[in-house]
Amino acid sequence: MTRFCLSQVADIDSGVGFPLQYQGTQNAQFPFLKVSDMNLHGNERSICTWNHSITDEVRIQLRAKAFPAGALIFPKVGGAIGTNKKRQLTRPSCVDNNVMAVSPKQNKLDADFLYFLFQTKNLSEFASASNPPSIRKSDVEAWSFDLPPLPEQRRLIDILSRAEGIVRLRREAERKASELIPALFIDLFGDPATNPKGWGTKPLSDLVSFVSGGTPSKSREDYWIGDVPWVSPKDIKRIGIRGSIDYVNSKILAETNIKLVPVNSILIVVRGMILVHTVPVAVALTPLTINQDMKALIPKPEINSIFLLWLMKVLQPQLLEKVSTAAHGTKKIETECLARFQILLPPFARQLEFVQQVAQIESIQSQQAAATAKAQASFDALLAEAFGG
Repeated sequence: MTRFCLSQVADIDSGVGFPLQYQGTQNAQFPFLKVSDMNLHGNERSICTWNHSITDEVRIQLRAKAFPAGALIFPKVGGAIGTNKKRQLTRPSCVDNNVMAVSPKQNKLDADFLYFLFQTKNLSEFASASNPPSIRKSDVEAWSFDLPPLPEQRRLIDILSRAEGIVRLRREAERKASELIPALFIDLFGDPATNPKGWGTKPLSDLVSFVSGGTPSKSREDYWIGDVPWVSPKDIKRIGIRGSIDYVNSKILAETNIKLVPVNSILIVVRGMILVHTVPVAVALTPLTINQDMKALIPKPEINSIFLLWLMKVLQPQLLEKVSTAAHGTKKIETECLARFQILLPPFARQLEFVQQVAQIESIQSQQAAATAKAQASFDALLAEAFGG
């Protein structure tokens, strides 16, 4: 096995500026890819869809290089570097000036081997310490690694592709499982926005008690040494919340106006720029506190917390309509507006039927997540072995 610098076995280059006047066309000869195209559904590994394309005439006018199928692309400027996304071209394509492309040289480096090689590299290791960070071509060119002959590259590709395929299938199964509960809700109760089954409704304020959050004084270090979760919007990444990034001391409950939120309370983000596109909701699985950008909804006896959680997730479009803008530009949902929000209220026994079926689905989801984690660990181990990690 011989050690090479990347520049010896691949050509590295960046794209060019993409004038607005040429953006929007989707069926011309050359896809013109931006960082946002890497996020499109179906582009998790290979670029199969895109938002823009150009003719060869425009490509020549812009002096845009057409990178070959098999070339690897990734973000080269700003926070997008931290996403660590690398994608493979499926046809000759152009890229804009925020994207870097690596094209393997024939008879030296297999395109799929290049893809797996880059899975071992965190793009942030190439990035400068500037603000915003950027990746220099020379730093990528200087990356050195051991490279086996092409027959051995292809043998390793076969093994890694099989393992990656298993991971991809597991993730697809997880994605489909995640769609089951909203579909079950619609099946049992109908669309809550139109209420085709004619259930009774009540304003949210009749069904829950509202609890506001707050931030303990940062000057009191003793407030921030404890085991009580202090939940903020950045913690709302899961349906159920057991812990948080920050924890506080229980003395704040006696010495400040911050309250302990009980188990089964619904947590909702009511302030922050995430409200541009999503109103995060979750359920408290342990007693906790919240910050001022959130509200806790404590359900009254006639509504089940899990039913309410999924009702509010299904009603995301309607919740987003309640979002307004504060004077300084931050998005918010006013408490009065949330209080008036009309809530579907089927019989409690019907709610419990839904909750029981949710528990069964969550068991399936847990099994799917465990299988995905196991498949990912196997793939990571094979990747490390293939590249000497």
